[in-house]
Amino acid sequence: MKRLDADQWLLVVAMAVAVAAASAVAFFSARIEAAMAQQAGEAIAADLRTRDSQPVNPAIEAQAQALGLQTARTVTFPSVVIAGEASALAGIKAVSDAYPLRGELRVADRPYGEETARSQGPARGEAWVDPRIYAELALTLGDVVHVGERALRVTQVLAYEPDRGGGFTTLAPRLMLHLDDLADSGLLGPGSRARYALLVAGSADALEGLRATTEDLLSSGQRWTSAEQARPELDDALGRARRFLGLAALSAVLLAGVAMALSAMQYAAGQHDAVALRKTLGATGGMILRGELRRLLRLGMLGGLLGLGFGYLGQWLLVQVLGDLVLMSLPPPPLWPAVPALATGAVALLGFGLPPLLRLRHVPPMRVLQQALGPPAASVWGAGLAAVLAVGGLLVWQAGELRLAATVFLGALLALTALALVALLLTAGVQRLRHRSGGAWRYGLANIARRRGDATLQLVAVGTGLTVLLLLVVVRGDLLAT
Repeated sequence: MKRLDADQWLLVVAMAVAVAAASAVAFFSARIEAAMAQQAGEAIAADLRTRDSQPVNPAIEAQAQALGLQTARTVTFPSVVIAGEASALAGIKAVSDAYPLRGELRVADRPYGEETARSQGPARGEAWVDPRIYAELALTLGDVVHVGERALRVTQVLAYEPDRGGGFTTLAPRLMLHLDDLADSGLLGPGSRARYALLVAGSADALEGLRATTEDLLSSGQRWTSAEQARPELDDALGRARRFLGLAALSAVLLAGVAMALSAMQYAAGQHDAVALRKTLGATGGMILRGELRRLLRLGMLGGLLGLGFGYLGQWLLVQVLGDLVLMSLPPPPLWPAVPALATGAVALLGFGLPPLLRLRHVPPMRVLQQALGPPAASVWGAGLAAVLAVGGLLVWQAGELRLAATVFLGALLALTALALVALLLTAGVQRLRHRSGGAWRYGLANIARRRGDATLQLVAVGTGLTVLLLLVVVRGDLLAT
C-alpha cells in the first residue's frame, strides 16, 4: 500500500474506532453470554433434565449414553433424620456418582466454615448434612445418623448444591446421600412423595437428538427441561445487557461515521486534479469509481484490523471497569464476534464514507486547464439518505427488537432533519451576509455560499457528532445504573 496522507489516515483511524467499539462490546457480551449459559446449567446441574413422581424409563438413560451424553440420577423426598434420641425433618436427596453434571458441590468441615469444591456427591455409607441439621441434632463429623433403616456417617457439612430449586424439600434442611444407600433405607414405599430426576449433559446436537428420540418414552407427567427454561430470567437479563451495550457502542460508531464522512470529503476534494488528469488519459467514470472503491476497501481493512486489536484489548478493560458488577468467572473471549464487528464498521464506512467518493467520477477533464471546474455540488439528500440507511440498519441489528430500533431511529431521523434544516438556513443566511462584510470575511463567506452543499453536509456531520456526545453525557448515569 502506498504511503497514506493525513485524510486517509483519519479515515483509517475512524474505521478503527468504529470496529474497536463494536468488537469490544461484542467480545465482552460473548464472554458474559458464555458465563451465564454455564450458570444457567448450574440451575439444574445439567444441560437437560426430566423429573417426575415416577422413576424415569431406564431406556431413556441408555439412549442418552448411546448418544455420548453424560447422565446422572437424583431422588428427593421429605423424611426424618434420627441421631440418638434427637430427630429432625429433612429434605433427603440421593445422588448417583456422576452428579452434578454442571456446576459443583461445596462442603465444609464445620457449619459456615471454609468451603471446598467437590465434583461428586457423598460416597456409599456417607451423609452430607445442611448446617441446620448439624446444629439441630448437635452433630460432629463422624457421628452416625439414621435415614429410615440405613445408618450413615456424617462426613461433611453441605454448603452449596447447584440445582437446589423451589419446593418443600428445599425449605427443609438438606441431607445428601449416595443413591445406592437409598434402596437399603426402606423409605421409597407408597406415600414417600419422592421426585425422580434424570440429568443429561453434552453437545447441543446430541441433546436435540435425545429430545427427538425419547418423546415416546416419557410418561405423561414427564418432559425435558433445558437450563434456559429453568432460569429464563438469566436469558432476559443477558438480552437487556446486550441491547444496552450495543446501543452504547453504536454511539461511538456514529461518531466514527461522522469522522469518516468528513475525512472522505477532504480526501475527495484533494483528488480532483488527479482524477481530471486520469480522465484526459482515457479513464472513464466507472474506472475512477472502481479504483476509489478498491482504495476505500483497503483503508477499511487496515482500520478494521487495527480496530479488532484495540477491541480485543478493550473488552479486558470493560471487565476491569465492571468488575464489581460481574459476579462470575468469565471464560476467554471467542473469535466469532470479530465478524459482526467488522460488518458494523463496513456498513458505517459505506454509509458515511462512500457518498463523497462517488462524486469523483463526475470531475470534468477540463479541470486540468481550468482549476475552477469541479464536480457538481454535493447532494445533501443523497448523502443523507445513505447515512440514514446505514444508521437504521445498525440500529435494528444492535437493538435486537424492531420497536426499540424504530424509536431510536425516529429520534435520530428527527435530529438529522432538524440539523439539515438549520444548516440550510445558516448557509442561506451566509449568502446575504457576504454582501455586508468586507475583507477576508467576504471571501470566506462567499466560498461557503458557493459550496452550499458541502457546507451543509459538514454542518450536519459536526452537529450529529455533538448530539451523540451530549446524548452520552445525559444518559450515562441511567445507562450504568440499568
